[in-house]
Amino acid sequence: MSLAALHARLGLARNPFPPTPDASAYFFTDALQEQFAEVLHCIRARKGFVLLTGEVGLGKSTFVRRLLDTLPEGEVRSALVFNTFLQREALLSAILRDFGLEPAADMDEALTRLNGFLMDEHRAGRTCLLVIDDAQNLQPASLELVRLLCNLETGQEKLLQIVLAGQPELEELLGGRDLRQLKSRVVKHACLEGLRADQVLRYFEMRVSAAGASGRIALQPRAARQLHRATEGNLRRIHLVLDRCMYGLAAQGGGTIDRRLLRAALGDLEPGHASARRRPGWHAWLALGGLGMAAIGVGAAYVWPVIPMPAAPAAPAAVAALAAAPSPIAHPAAGISAADVAVAVPVAAASLPSVSDSGHAPAAAAADPGPGQEEQRCLARVAAESQGRPMVRQALPVAAAARLQPSAGLCLFERDGQRWAFWSDTLDRSAYVPTPQPTPASTALQIALVRQGALDAAHVDGFYGPRTVAALAAFQGALGLPATAVPDELTYMLLEKMNAAPASGARPH
Repeated sequence: MSLAALHARLGLARNPFPPTPDASAYFFTDALQEQFAEVLHCIRARKGFVLLTGEVGLGKSTFVRRLLDTLPEGEVRSALVFNTFLQREALLSAILRDFGLEPAADMDEALTRLNGFLMDEHRAGRTCLLVIDDAQNLQPASLELVRLLCNLETGQEKLLQIVLAGQPELEELLGGRDLRQLKSRVVKHACLEGLRADQVLRYFEMRVSAAGASGRIALQPRAARQLHRATEGNLRRIHLVLDRCMYGLAAQGGGTIDRRLLRAALGDLEPGHASARRRPGWHAWLALGGLGMAAIGVGAAYVWPVIPMPAAPAAPAAVAALAAAPSPIAHPAAGISAADVAVAVPVAAASLPSVSDSGHAPAAAAADPGPGQEEQRCLARVAAESQGRPMVRQALPVAAAARLQPSAGLCLFERDGQRWAFWSDTLDRSAYVPTPQPTPASTALQIALVRQGALDAAHVDGFYGPRTVAALAAFQGALGLPATAVPDELTYMLLEKMNAAPASGARPH
């Protein structure tokens, strides 16, 4: 099977669980959002020296990349040093080269050259940022050099903003008596932690949604808890395990990551794991097509499964069958094309995956009387208006239902006391990736957030940055949706179609 066929099979735009830092889809917990905002403020206010620490695999490098992506390119000149086995003079030369300067053989000359560059940038109104990753490898003499760089300043501001990122050993190193002057210059210490058990499933949802594959694959809540126990919330280990699970899912053609599949992945990664003895067929899955997860990923959690679509009865009956089919999961979305609507056929409730795996309430009973004529007409209208775009059917949060009215591309109906929506999906996920320049899509998103009372109008700048991410998460949370800070299909539809918030609605600053 070709990679293109695998992508089509699982509905992927990219790998959701890469082994390398990926800041394009960044998961902000409340605590991490606060830490990130404070570090960003320290840099933009030119306060000087920031310390970032965390155990191996907790996302320090990803934090740094997200930070660099968020800072406006025209306002900030940055140097990023990874090779911290370079020491003192060699380290200083690497810093100069990363700022685009020629190194100097003499250290005093090198510092003079760097100071002149920083003064020029300061006069031009630009902030200079130095990030040193894996800083626990620096020797005391090199950390003393960092202290000297901290002393480059004007009367009121630091000329060079410095972020030292490293493992907890860096804290111990700075705690030594010889480095107490450097430690005293730390204006912010951000300490990263692993995901809590209740955040693992939300993290999975966010990653697969950002990979552009909503509506294909789910993570069973019990498996999510098992994943947290096995990884202790460590992001790197979570990626390794879920990446391994993709092998099995690719062989199955999609479905649910359940406890059995998760045990198989853990056993394959850790031969001593208790589940290693219960892995029938695992290596056969790995052999399937020589799959490599650098090229494949998985779709979003909490899905409405794709119903098999044999060749076709007439369109009116097909639309009725689509509306009548019980949807086993109340929260997430699934992409269904207008062509699928045109060829949908009745499917027995028994053919749908069990809901108990997802932890949601059972689906409507098989005795569902089916849609009325008005609902059929509504569905047919939206299908006709979609112009080939994906279509989504999903239960609505109670807080949003009263603020929606039927409109072009949107159908509303009642089912078992629950308000549902069926709409033509216009979300372009690729538009919501941080860029150094403002984009029309981000501006439109911010204007929609202002309209819904989640963002102050003064903050509409076209950048999909931390303030917009926080406002989006607040909007989702206020409606009872998972606060993933990712514009998924439902969030985007509500922003686009829902009546504006009352004028008294609070807008975060």
